[in-house]
Amino acid sequence: MNEEYRTMKTMPEELRPYERLHSCGARSLSDSELIAIVLRSGTKGMTALELAYRIIEKYGSLKEIQAATVEELTELEGIGTAKAIMLLASLELGSRIVKGSCAGKLHVSNYGQIRDLLLAGMISLKKEEFAALLFDKKWNFLRKCTVAIGTVDQCPVHPREVFSGAIKHSASAIIIVHNHPTGDVTPSAADMETTKRLIEAGRIIGIDVVDHMIVGDGVVLSMYMEGMMPCI
Repeated sequence: MNEEYRTMKTMPEELRPYERLHSCGARSLSDSELIAIVLRSGTKGMTALELAYRIIEKYGSLKEIQAATVEELTELEGIGTAKAIMLLASLELGSRIVKGSCAGKLHVSNYGQIRDLLLAGMISLKKEEFAALLFDKKWNFLRKCTVAIGTVDQCPVHPREVFSGAIKHSASAIIIVHNHPTGDVTPSAADMETTKRLIEAGRIIGIDVVDHMIVGDGVVLSMYMEGMMPCI
Protein backbone atom coordinates (compact mmCIF):
# COMPACT_ATOMS: atom_id res chain seq x y z
CA MET A 1 0.00 0.00 0.00
CA ASN A 2 1.41 3.41 -0.97
CA GLU A 3 2.61 5.33 2.09
CA GLU A 4 0.60 8.40 1.10
CA TYR A 5 -2.67 6.51 1.43
CA ARG A 6 -3.20 6.50 5.16
CA THR A 7 -6.99 6.28 4.96
CA MET A 8 -9.41 4.92 2.39
CA LYS A 9 -10.60 8.46 1.69
CA THR A 10 -7.14 9.52 0.55
CA MET A 11 -6.98 6.68 -1.97
CA PRO A 12 -7.92 7.39 -5.60
CA GLU A 13 -11.61 6.66 -6.05
CA GLU A 14 -10.95 3.89 -8.59
CA LEU A 15 -8.93 2.00 -5.97
CA ARG A 16 -11.41 2.16 -3.11
CA PRO A 17 -13.18 -1.18 -2.51
CA TYR A 18 -16.58 0.44 -1.82
CA GLU A 19 -16.53 2.39 -5.06
CA ARG A 20 -15.15 -0.55 -7.05
CA LEU A 21 -17.91 -2.84 -5.84
CA HIS A 22 -20.53 -0.21 -6.70
CA SER A 23 -19.22 0.34 -10.21
CA CYS A 24 -17.86 -3.10 -11.14
CA GLY A 25 -19.80 -5.55 -8.97
CA ALA A 26 -18.74 -7.73 -6.06
CA ARG A 27 -17.28 -10.48 -8.26
CA SER A 28 -14.63 -8.12 -9.60
CA LEU A 29 -13.11 -7.56 -6.14
CA SER A 30 -10.26 -9.54 -4.61
CA ASP A 31 -10.59 -11.38 -1.30
CA SER A 32 -8.66 -8.58 0.40
CA GLU A 33 -10.95 -5.89 -0.99
CA LEU A 34 -14.07 -7.75 0.14
CA ILE A 35 -12.59 -8.25 3.61
CA ALA A 36 -11.75 -4.53 3.76
CA ILE A 37 -15.42 -3.70 3.12
CA VAL A 38 -16.51 -6.06 5.90
CA LEU A 39 -13.98 -4.53 8.32
CA ARG A 40 -15.28 -1.05 7.38
CA SER A 41 -12.26 0.75 8.86
CA GLY A 42 -8.60 0.22 9.58
CA THR A 43 -6.58 1.31 12.55
CA LYS A 44 -4.07 4.05 13.29
CA GLY A 45 -1.61 4.25 10.42
CA MET A 46 -3.26 1.35 8.55
CA THR A 47 -6.16 1.36 6.11
CA ALA A 48 -8.85 -1.33 6.11
CA LEU A 49 -7.34 -2.65 2.89
CA GLU A 50 -3.88 -2.96 4.44
CA LEU A 51 -5.42 -4.71 7.42
CA ALA A 52 -7.19 -7.11 5.05
CA TYR A 53 -3.88 -7.84 3.30
CA ARG A 54 -2.34 -8.76 6.65
CA ILE A 55 -5.16 -11.13 7.50
CA ILE A 56 -4.84 -12.90 4.13
CA GLU A 57 -1.06 -13.03 4.52
CA LYS A 58 -1.32 -14.64 7.96
CA TYR A 59 -4.00 -17.22 7.17
CA GLY A 60 -3.46 -17.78 3.46
CA SER A 61 -7.08 -18.38 2.45
CA LEU A 62 -10.66 -17.55 3.34
CA LYS A 63 -11.16 -21.15 4.46
CA GLU A 64 -8.39 -20.82 7.02
CA ILE A 65 -9.71 -17.47 8.22
CA GLN A 66 -13.14 -19.01 8.74
CA ALA A 67 -11.58 -21.79 10.82
CA ALA A 68 -10.00 -19.26 13.20
CA THR A 69 -11.61 -18.27 16.48
CA VAL A 70 -12.46 -14.75 17.56
CA GLU A 71 -9.63 -14.91 20.05
CA GLU A 72 -7.12 -15.94 17.36
CA LEU A 73 -8.19 -13.17 15.01
CA THR A 74 -7.91 -10.52 17.70
CA GLU A 75 -4.26 -11.40 18.14
CA LEU A 76 -3.68 -9.49 14.90
CA GLU A 77 -2.90 -5.81 15.33
CA GLY A 78 -5.94 -3.74 14.37
CA ILE A 79 -8.48 -6.56 14.81
CA GLY A 80 -10.75 -6.13 17.79
CA THR A 81 -13.58 -8.37 18.89
CA ALA A 82 -16.18 -6.51 16.80
CA LYS A 83 -14.15 -6.77 13.59
CA ALA A 84 -13.39 -10.45 14.21
CA ILE A 85 -17.07 -11.22 14.73
CA MET A 86 -18.15 -9.32 11.60
CA LEU A 87 -15.55 -11.12 9.52
CA LEU A 88 -16.48 -14.59 10.78
CA ALA A 89 -20.18 -13.85 10.33
CA SER A 90 -19.67 -12.78 6.69
CA LEU A 91 -17.63 -15.90 5.92
CA GLU A 92 -20.26 -18.12 7.54
CA LEU A 93 -22.96 -16.54 5.36
CA GLY A 94 -20.92 -17.33 2.26
CA SER A 95 -20.42 -20.88 3.47
CA ARG A 96 -24.14 -21.35 4.02
CA ILE A 97 -24.89 -20.11 0.52
CA VAL A 98 -22.56 -22.74 -0.91
CA LYS A 99 -24.05 -25.47 1.29
CA GLY A 100 -27.54 -24.43 0.27
CA SER A 101 -26.73 -24.54 -3.43
CA CYS A 102 -25.19 -28.00 -3.05
CA ALA A 103 -27.89 -29.41 -0.82
CA GLY A 104 -30.39 -31.90 -2.15
CA LYS A 105 -32.69 -30.06 -4.51
CA LEU A 106 -36.42 -30.60 -4.52
CA HIS A 107 -37.03 -32.77 -7.55
CA VAL A 108 -40.64 -32.52 -8.64
CA SER A 109 -42.08 -35.74 -10.00
CA ASN A 110 -45.81 -35.22 -9.46
CA TYR A 111 -48.39 -32.50 -9.07
CA GLY A 112 -49.09 -33.44 -5.49
CA GLN A 113 -45.66 -32.13 -4.52
CA ILE A 114 -46.33 -28.80 -6.18
CA ARG A 115 -49.76 -28.51 -4.61
CA ASP A 116 -48.69 -29.47 -1.11
CA LEU A 117 -45.18 -28.09 -0.88
CA LEU A 118 -45.19 -25.01 -3.07
CA LEU A 119 -48.68 -23.54 -3.07
CA ALA A 120 -49.84 -24.00 0.52
CA GLY A 121 -48.79 -20.48 1.44
CA MET A 122 -51.19 -18.95 -1.09
CA ILE A 123 -54.40 -20.48 0.16
CA SER A 124 -55.03 -17.92 2.93
CA LEU A 125 -54.04 -14.78 0.99
CA LYS A 126 -56.62 -11.99 1.01
CA LYS A 127 -55.43 -10.39 -2.23
CA GLU A 128 -54.58 -11.87 -5.58
CA GLU A 129 -50.92 -12.76 -5.91
CA PHE A 130 -49.29 -13.85 -9.13
CA ALA A 131 -46.09 -15.89 -9.01
CA ALA A 132 -43.84 -18.09 -11.11
CA LEU A 133 -42.38 -21.39 -9.96
CA LEU A 134 -39.00 -21.89 -11.62
CA PHE A 135 -37.53 -25.25 -12.62
CA ASP A 136 -34.32 -26.39 -14.27
CA LYS A 137 -34.25 -28.85 -17.18
CA LYS A 138 -34.26 -31.83 -14.79
CA TRP A 139 -37.35 -30.57 -12.99
CA ASN A 140 -35.51 -29.50 -9.88
CA PHE A 141 -37.38 -26.68 -8.20
CA LEU A 142 -35.27 -23.51 -8.18
CA ARG A 143 -37.46 -20.96 -6.45
CA LYS A 144 -40.77 -19.15 -6.34
CA CYS A 145 -40.74 -15.61 -7.70
CA THR A 146 -43.63 -13.35 -6.73
CA VAL A 147 -44.48 -11.32 -9.81
CA ALA A 148 -47.30 -9.07 -8.64
CA ILE A 149 -49.78 -8.49 -5.83
CA GLY A 150 -53.12 -6.99 -6.77
CA THR A 151 -56.58 -6.44 -5.32
CA VAL A 152 -59.13 -8.95 -4.10
CA ASP A 153 -60.22 -9.77 -7.63
CA GLN A 154 -57.46 -8.87 -10.09
CA CYS A 155 -53.71 -8.88 -10.51
CA PRO A 156 -52.52 -7.65 -13.92
CA VAL A 157 -49.13 -8.95 -15.07
CA HIS A 158 -46.79 -8.33 -17.97
CA PRO A 159 -44.65 -11.06 -19.61
CA ARG A 160 -41.40 -9.19 -18.86
CA GLU A 161 -42.23 -9.28 -15.13
CA VAL A 162 -42.99 -13.00 -15.25
CA PHE A 163 -39.87 -14.02 -17.18
CA SER A 164 -37.31 -11.65 -15.65
CA GLY A 165 -36.79 -13.96 -12.66
CA ALA A 166 -36.76 -17.06 -14.87
CA ILE A 167 -34.06 -15.57 -17.08
CA LYS A 168 -32.03 -14.37 -14.09
CA HIS A 169 -32.02 -17.83 -12.50
CA SER A 170 -31.56 -19.76 -15.77
CA ALA A 171 -34.87 -21.60 -15.51
CA SER A 172 -35.84 -23.98 -18.30
CA ALA A 173 -39.52 -24.10 -17.43
CA ILE A 174 -42.02 -22.28 -15.26
CA ILE A 175 -45.40 -22.92 -13.74
CA ILE A 176 -47.39 -19.75 -13.30
CA VAL A 177 -49.64 -19.63 -10.27
CA HIS A 178 -52.09 -17.22 -8.76
CA ASN A 179 -54.81 -17.33 -6.15
CA HIS A 180 -58.51 -16.47 -6.16
CA PRO A 181 -59.38 -15.02 -2.74
CA THR A 182 -63.04 -15.74 -3.47
CA GLY A 183 -62.22 -19.45 -3.29
CA ASP A 184 -63.58 -20.25 -6.76
CA VAL A 185 -60.76 -21.66 -8.90
CA THR A 186 -62.63 -21.43 -12.20
CA PRO A 187 -60.34 -19.64 -14.68
CA SER A 188 -61.70 -16.31 -15.86
CA ALA A 189 -61.47 -15.05 -19.43
CA ALA A 190 -58.61 -12.82 -18.26
CA ASP A 191 -56.82 -15.86 -16.78
CA MET A 192 -57.09 -17.69 -20.10
CA GLU A 193 -55.83 -14.69 -22.08
CA THR A 194 -52.92 -14.13 -19.69
CA THR A 195 -51.93 -17.78 -19.97
CA LYS A 196 -52.03 -17.62 -23.75
CA ARG A 197 -49.82 -14.51 -23.84
CA LEU A 198 -47.29 -16.03 -21.45
CA ILE A 199 -47.09 -19.30 -23.38
CA GLU A 200 -46.39 -17.37 -26.58
CA ALA A 201 -43.79 -15.19 -24.86
CA GLY A 202 -42.13 -18.26 -23.37
CA ARG A 203 -41.84 -19.89 -26.79
CA ILE A 204 -40.04 -16.83 -28.12
CA ILE A 205 -37.46 -16.70 -25.33
CA GLY A 206 -37.09 -20.46 -24.91
CA ILE A 207 -38.70 -20.99 -21.50
CA ASP A 208 -41.65 -23.38 -21.38
CA VAL A 209 -44.81 -22.38 -19.55
CA VAL A 210 -46.01 -25.85 -18.61
CA ASP A 211 -48.99 -25.02 -16.44
CA HIS A 212 -51.10 -22.32 -14.87
CA MET A 213 -52.34 -23.27 -11.43
CA ILE A 214 -55.05 -21.42 -9.53
CA VAL A 215 -55.33 -21.64 -5.76
CA GLY A 216 -58.70 -21.29 -4.08
CA ASP A 217 -60.23 -22.22 -0.75
CA GLY A 218 -58.30 -25.42 -0.08
CA VAL A 219 -58.44 -26.32 -3.77
CA VAL A 220 -55.80 -26.06 -6.48
CA LEU A 221 -56.78 -26.20 -10.15
CA SER A 222 -54.20 -27.17 -12.76
CA MET A 223 -55.05 -25.95 -16.25
CA TYR A 224 -52.73 -28.62 -17.63
CA MET A 225 -54.39 -31.44 -15.70
CA GLU A 226 -57.81 -30.13 -16.70
CA GLY A 227 -56.82 -30.26 -20.37
CA MET A 228 -56.96 -26.48 -20.85
CA MET A 229 -53.36 -25.88 -21.91
CA PRO A 230 -53.56 -27.55 -25.36
CA CYS A 231 -56.70 -25.49 -26.07
CA ILE A 232 -54.74 -22.32 -25.30
